Amino acid sequence: MRDVSEVFRLGGRTAVVTGAASGIGRAAAEVLAAAGARVVVGDLDARGAEEVAAAIRADGGAALAQAVNVASREQVDALVARATAEWGRLDVMCNVAGVPSDGPLGDLAEAEFDRVVGINLKGTLFGCQAAVRAMTPRGSGSIINVASGAIDRAVPNYGLYALTKAAVTQLTQTLATEVGAAGIR
Repeated sequence: MRDVSEVFRLGGRTAVVTGAASGIGRAAAEVLAAAGARVVVGDLDARGAEEVAAAIRADGGAALAQAVNVASREQVDALVARATAEWGRLDVMCNVAGVPSDGPLGDLAEAEFDRVVGINLKGTLFGCQAAVRAMTPRGSGSIINVASGAIDRAVPNYGLYALTKAAVTQLTQTLATEVGAAGIR
């Protein structure tokens, strides 16, 4: 069996990962760094983000941590700007940050709706927009948006999460048709 590092090389490339202090985001940041990418580790949990970045650096990789609330366009723009200011480019944008929400849709409070849509959907959209602005001048880049298998089957009390992740899937498909010709996958 071949080692993934033999076929997946990202030396000289820069990646930004949101939700990178734990879970899927942390794993994505670690894999990208292991493949040679310089990684900006973004998360609302600033301490967790720094721990991940420090672990990547301890393994010989290049990483920076930055606190980010993905529901804020300004903070997401600053996250991508940090990558381009530090390393001159953005090659990979991983929009991983997301939160679950439990409870029946009939009882859904507006504040909970706004919180989950802000993180899961707006955060992904803002990440895509910032990445497109950074990648278009170079004519290349990859945007990775994390959705969920929760969109494939209706499950009681998980509707809000599922509908935001279904929206992420549609956002991703539509964006691909809009920016593919610019060399962005």
